[in-house]
Amino acid sequence: MYTEAYGLMLAMAQALHGGAGFAAATAAAMTNMKTLLAAKPRLSEEKQIGLVGELLLFRTLLDSFDENTVIDWWLGPLAEERDYAFPEFDAEVKTTLGEVRVHVVHGAGQLEPSPGRALWLVSIQVTRAGGDPNGVTLPGLIGEIRDRLATARDRFVAHLASVGWDEDDYAMYPAAYTLRTTPAAYLVDDDFPAVTPSRLHSVVPHSNLVSAVTYRVNVSSREPGDPGEPLTKFISAMTTQGSQT
Repeated sequence: MYTEAYGLMLAMAQALHGGAGFAAATAAAMTNMKTLLAAKPRLSEEKQIGLVGELLLFRTLLDSFDENTVIDWWLGPLAEERDYAFPEFDAEVKTTLGEVRVHVVHGAGQLEPSPGRALWLVSIQVTRAGGDPNGVTLPGLIGEIRDRLATARDRFVAHLASVGWDEDDYAMYPAAYTLRTTPAAYLVDDDFPAVTPSRLHSVVPHSNLVSAVTYRVNVSSREPGDPGEPLTKFISAMTTQGSQT
């Protein structure tokens, strides 16, 4: 926001130089600033919420594991099929603002386990924090993690840039969130209600011509499990352990 702040000050100075009063100059400059910010592209709410969920897990992992190990595990921003690839299993992180665990799945391959690898869906429910002091904003969460990193900081910043995050736009993301429920993990096995290429092939003629599959899955009634480390601590967490920025 340094560029925008400079522009705001310059606009005020020009208005004052032109004879406007301080109040009028400030009001005009703020109007111009709001117009500028409104025109800038920003992450969709779905992407914001999704990134918050992935980063809540990232922050928890940093409590127990080396930063370079954690950044190696995090594949979400790299457009890979999995958000996290741990030594023993893969994890797809899904975050929702809803009161039930209904998650949007993009693509028939997103919930298809890789050969020889277990896949777990990590379900995170958040709610807008309002006045809750435990609430955390997306910029606040990013800043907290960045400050904890040393050798992995540049990779972390590059990962965020790849999903459209711009450090100068922090004022565009003021919403704060807190966990609605404890995160839960669900094994994506043969009994899991997932749309996969192999299942499509078995029921849809010429399924190779079907693309851009998007659907919702409700896991509220399913039995969660414990994948083991390094997820055990996260799925037993009860608070976001963060502060609003």
